[in-house]
Amino acid sequence: MQSDDPFSNILPIPLLAHSVSPEISLIRTMSVVTYVNNDIAFDVAINNPGGYPLDYEVSADANYFGFEWLNIVQSTGQVLGYNSGDLTVNVTNTANLDAGGYQGFLYFTTNASGNPDAMILTDTIDVYMTLLGDGSQISQSSVNISSGNAAPINVQDDNGEDMGLM
Repeated sequence: MQSDDPFSNILPIPLLAHSVSPEISLIRTMSVVTYVNNDIAFDVAINNPGGYPLDYEVSADANYFGFEWLNIVQSTGQVLGYNSGDLTVNVTNTANLDAGGYQGFLYFTTNASGNPDAMILTDTIDVYMTLLGDGSQISQSSVNISSGNAAPINVQDDNGEDMGLM
């Protein structure tokens, strides 16, 4: 390109730049139900609504008397801009746990803090696990819930007994 300005050889070219940093969008609370001796896996969706690659590292804190019951398959990853990815998390050591309720945490260290070159702790997911005594307590069914402000649904077993789920 050349300037056709007779007084200067400078050619002004207006530029419009759009820089978008990485962002992270996660569900903040998850629940999982399984039973003793039934280790399972679940996925966590990691969304990056930003235009820059999201780098992340994940650690789990779910220790019950020396038994870690959350295990992350791949603890580091990247989600390209305007995309999403899945993180697989395994529920482990159910043979070593008593039936009951447990709380664990997934901690995300990312480059979504405003400086894409710095990795800092940005997000936490609370994971609640209900560990049943055996698989006979798990039932599969469906229910239709009307839109609007529906009344609570009380789940009952085959005998009409309250299962403690609402």
